[in-house]
Amino acid sequence: MGVIVLVRHGQASLGVGDVDRLSVNGGRQLRAVGAELHRRGLDVGLVAHGGLRRQRQSAEVLARAYADARTAADAGRRRNAPLRTVPRTGGAGDAEPPARGGRSRKYADRDFAAETRARNERVEQLTPGRVSRRILRLTPGVGTAMDLAEKAAERATEAAGRTVDAAGRAVETAGRTVDAAVDAAGRTVESAARAVEGVARIERSPDTEIVDIASTYPGQPPMRQDPRWDEYDHRDLLVRLRSRYRSQTVLAAEMAQTLRPGEAFQDTLDEALRRWTEGRHDGEYREPFREYTIRVRRAIDALIADRAGDDATVVVSSAGTISAVCAGILGLGADGWMGLNRVMAHGAITTLATGPRGLALQTFNEHAFIDADA
Repeated sequence: MGVIVLVRHGQASLGVGDVDRLSVNGGRQLRAVGAELHRRGLDVGLVAHGGLRRQRQSAEVLARAYADARTAADAGRRRNAPLRTVPRTGGAGDAEPPARGGRSRKYADRDFAAETRARNERVEQLTPGRVSRRILRLTPGVGTAMDLAEKAAERATEAAGRTVDAAGRAVETAGRTVDAAVDAAGRTVESAARAVEGVARIERSPDTEIVDIASTYPGQPPMRQDPRWDEYDHRDLLVRLRSRYRSQTVLAAEMAQTLRPGEAFQDTLDEALRRWTEGRHDGEYREPFREYTIRVRRAIDALIADRAGDDATVVVSSAGTISAVCAGILGLGADGWMGLNRVMAHGAITTLATGPRGLALQTFNEHAFIDADA
């Protein structure tokens, strides 16, 4: 039985303007999700996400937090591992028992006094070379020349040392120059890659753009961008509800006139969602509700078909899309989907199990692990 973990993206920017951007608080939420997935012992083999920016940013934060938690756990296990003892070479009979008096048999029969006298006699005897040097030292003029030669040699050695130090500093400076050049080249290549990626994103159709992204962060699972996990277009729904909402300024002004702009906007969005799910105005929308649910079903089917092994698959999406998956499993209609969509928290975890009988919903909207201030 496989595991698929659906995660709602972190809190996006506030207001009714550009909401497709992960906020600082949203980043904290997704870091908590990544650490929680590791704490649960999940071996994540893939992190998929939709094409929206808030989904992609959330997936990147989650994947890195998961990698950091796994790396820290591996380091802790290495630190706490027992030290390996190296056995002594030879058998157990190699060790000699101590002899009487506290000394081992190896030293019991040695005459240390005789050895000390012989060593002192050898020290008193000077070798011919030592005698010659002592005589030269006592000869007038010769000792002075030897001192001068020794001092000259010392000065030459010091000069050579300074030369070596200067060469080392020169090599270090050259190394820093090379490093700076490499960094500059790397930044140039990275900028060019981002530019190419941006052009490619514009040229490719968003309906078919599925991109596998190799992990570049140490320990991070591979990632995949699949636009079938995108959220419904709430702006299109609001415009079809009231055409004046085509202007974000007008929408913001109307919400600001109420005592509670946040609740007023949610009520307006709920009204737009009900109109969209009724099915009587499908021709007006870019993506009718029925086509939206079909797209989401295709996304989960493709994910199941591509699964390999027992690794868990994580999908970072949005409340509506995750609720559509759950409503399909539970056999709920449009009203049930709206109820699930309304209560899903940012960063919440929903767990699915895959097996011979299809998908099973194990958990929904778990978010107690996220700190209250996150």
